[in-house]
Amino acid sequence: MSEPNWSSPPGDTILRLMDNKEMDASELADALGLSDHEFNNLVAGERRLTEENAKALAENLGSTARFWLSRDAAYVLDMARLDGQNSPNAEVSWLDSMPTSSMRKYGWVSKGIRAKDKLKDEILKFFGCSTLQEWGQRYSSGIRSSGLSHVCYSRIRRHGDARLAACRRAGD
Repeated sequence: MSEPNWSSPPGDTILRLMDNKEMDASELADALGLSDHEFNNLVAGERRLTEENAKALAENLGSTARFWLSRDAAYVLDMARLDGQNSPNAEVSWLDSMPTSSMRKYGWVSKGIRAKDKLKDEILKFFGCSTLQEWGQRYSSGIRSSGLSHVCYSRIRRHGDARLAACRRAGD
């Protein structure tokens, strides 16, 4: 099965739901705590969703914060696939979605690594992957049904798929 040659930012879903609810962009930007410019960047896919943004979207547009974070993560992975795994923007977005401070805290990655390319390589190695595309295929779908223990799942359930993937890979 071939993958699509397009991607859809979470902003497409946001705009569709805003239209259904007849909600003004400025109103939603205020609810998200974003300026109009920041909101436009979010809708265009140029700004990543934070946990707080996801909670506000869930409250104002529906669904769950986890849905919105997963939607954003899927977009990042699609962009990495479309841009090729060497796209600096895709790599930075992927790294930003990773719980690097928690991964350092638990010793899953070295504390001293600060260079983005070395950090990316170490995180991919932790996950047993050699490319962003491989990570996406392995960890971006089916994470919630992967047999995580209740303790691991409840500890990080509010932090999106990247944190769930890290916990899953670490084996609890």
